[in-house]
Amino acid sequence: MSYKHQAIIKLNNNVAIIRNDDAFDKDNKKISYDNDAVLLEASLIELREKRNNLLAKTDWTANSDVTMSDAMKTYRQQLRDAPTGLDTVEKVQAYTFPTEVLK
Repeated sequence: MSYKHQAIIKLNNNVAIIRNDDAFDKDNKKISYDNDAVLLEASLIELREKRNNLLAKTDWTANSDVTMSDAMKTYRQQLRDAPTGLDTVEKVQAYTFPTEVLK
């Protein structure tokens, strides 16, 4: 499922099916949606997916038998904060992830 389709479904509770980029309810009535809001949400979904993958790569550093470095703490916090303040597609597209920390 594309990020755009995920966004359409997330922003419209009544969507039962999507054909191309047209959304329909359970009675097969076309549902209109705000395309700008959908594009922003789709961009955020993609960003969060990338962020979650980067966090998952460092989850081992949060184990109870590992002492997490300050650099790793900062890196993981920056990743968690990634979507904050990104309220336009342009801001999401311009966002750069922090430099990866290995330890």
